Amino acid sequence: MKKNHIYVLLFALLLTSCDEYLDVEPKGKVIPSKVEDYDLLLNGGSYSIHTTSDEDLLFLSADDHVSEEDKLGDLNNPHNALLRYYRWDGDLFPENVKVRMWNNSYNSIYTYNLVINEVDNSLMSSNDTEQDKKRIKAEARTGRAYEYWLLVNSFAKQYDEATAASDPGVPKVTVADAAAQTNGRASVKEIYDFILADLNESVEFLPNIPKSIVRPTKETGYGLLARVYLQMGDYEKARANATLALNEKNTLGDYTDMATQIGDLYNAEQYIYRYYGYTRGFFNGHFSDGLAALFDKANDMRVNRITSDLNWVYDPATGWQQVATGKITNQTRMNINHCVSVSEMYVIRAECNARLNDGTIQQVLDDLNTLRVKRIKNYADLTTADITTKNDALKFALEERRREMIMTGMRWFDLKRLNKESEYAVTITHPLKDQTFTLTPNSNNYIFPIPADVINFNPDMELNPRD
Repeated sequence: MKKNHIYVLLFALLLTSCDEYLDVEPKGKVIPSKVEDYDLLLNGGSYSIHTTSDEDLLFLSADDHVSEEDKLGDLNNPHNALLRYYRWDGDLFPENVKVRMWNNSYNSIYTYNLVINEVDNSLMSSNDTEQDKKRIKAEARTGRAYEYWLLVNSFAKQYDEATAASDPGVPKVTVADAAAQTNGRASVKEIYDFILADLNESVEFLPNIPKSIVRPTKETGYGLLARVYLQMGDYEKARANATLALNEKNTLGDYTDMATQIGDLYNAEQYIYRYYGYTRGFFNGHFSDGLAALFDKANDMRVNRITSDLNWVYDPATGWQQVATGKITNQTRMNINHCVSVSEMYVIRAECNARLNDGTIQQVLDDLNTLRVKRIKNYADLTTADITTKNDALKFALEERRREMIMTGMRWFDLKRLNKESEYAVTITHPLKDQTFTLTPNSNNYIFPIPADVINFNPDMELNPRD
């Protein structure tokens, strides 16, 4: 089989934590050789390996937010990327556009591969132990697993046990080589198996206390396993790992506590931080009608403290004042995390208990009530008198997941998996001036195309069809 080269831009690598550990020796830099060098590589300068770019792809494509026309740029510009995303254009990525989500993920994978492949043979100081090497390697494998989870769910079909072995996934690169050779695209199943191996084999070596907010711990590993298994539809393993994560850390911030900053409450729940590039939650839009209708706007503090329907308007007579617009937008300066958290584990376990035969309605409600009492003022627990069937419990659990996961970008991936179930499949509409654009369930446009520069470098690589 003809081998291909995975096109990887290494500019992100050059931004990691300490420049002296990242360049080649002939330029006067230091090649990593000691345990502490590889440990520092996992920090990432300005958190570059802990940031996802092109989050606009996830937010503008999904159904939680509707973009304002004046925030989409020049609507007559044929090269307007935001407009292409919002309309799900067939030629989503113009040939001269770099797809940062793809490039940045493979840049990060380069760094993780470097650590994974070399740390075992690194030089130890008097303070280092073999356990330090195992921890560093486990952290790198956890980071690599997340990058591949993001890539395979963005650039390949939704995992389906019946077809995953033949559905094309993404290139699997395991060496730190800018021109790494691959046999084209590994299958979706191969990539998922690779992700699960990285996580399952690493979690026992992850620390209990993180080196920093962007470094993984045991609850991070279990939380990522819960997320991956949920996406696969393996609800027993998703539930089991969500429980393991919650056994490690289960404290929720109380959003009804108005004396505490909302950012502090939010941050305390995160198992690890993974940032978006520059937007905070979603790109300059407002909640869709479908999302807004799910909230108790008077009492749900996820609306009242993280978002708002108020906007600052200047009146020459009275000056600046806040006016209700009727459109709920993100009004905070919070850095929204899109990796795993305590609250996500509660909604994962609730969904799994609603789906599994041995799960009970009461178990679903116990997890949802635990979450909701920290989110909704004047809250009264839901009981089995309120939700009487497993189907109703599942529907409510999915709605609560959507409420809780706003601004994380996970809705796009939820749509892909839920579209496999006719009861939960949705058709998305995006209004724009006098037109309406539509995305139907299981459309090929749910799969982002392989970037043009990757195809130019690998002309034999299989393309993703577009509608």
